[in-house]
Amino acid sequence: MRFGGIYEMLTMLPGIIIAMSFHEFAHALVAYQMGDDTASRMGRMTINPISHIDPIGLVMLLLGGFGWARPVPVNENNFTKRKTGVFLVSLAGVAMNILVAILSIIIYHLTYRFFPSAEYEMVMDNIVWINISFAAFNLMPIPPLDGSKLIAAFFASGKKIRVLSIRAIWIVLDDIAYYDWCKQIYSVTDRN
Repeated sequence: MRFGGIYEMLTMLPGIIIAMSFHEFAHALVAYQMGDDTASRMGRMTINPISHIDPIGLVMLLLGGFGWARPVPVNENNFTKRKTGVFLVSLAGVAMNILVAILSIIIYHLTYRFFPSAEYEMVMDNIVWINISFAAFNLMPIPPLDGSKLIAAFFASGKKIRVLSIRAIWIVLDDIAYYDWCKQIYSVTDRN
């Protein structure tokens, strides 16, 4: 994915907004189902991007390829089952990004005949890839990402989490090296 040009930024913007909004909404919804109404009381249990987008994080993502959303506030002490709640809330955002990517592929393949433009194809392709990227990035076991919380739900020792986080950094560096290569080989919106 190339960053920088106005055209590229405009075709990426829907994917970024969708990925951030649905990811954070999923955290809020599952936290609510597990007994924590903090996000709901703060008006964050919504897909409205205004509730989730951090303006600086969005600009950084568009210009530099790395950014962030406003994290949904979660009070783990309110969960009826704390360990299960932490695990499910952490998994919810990632699962939502994967679901959005799958639904976007289906929607694209059902609608591309009605919108036969390169712009539509690029927007849909970006929605898929950005959601997959959000899911993969958030699965890294590096605090404060969701992956670290998924691991913490199963391990009591902070030392084990630190060791896994250091290993995760090496995995991330390896994944970054292969990302562009994989993107060039396979396009989700390839109709052939």
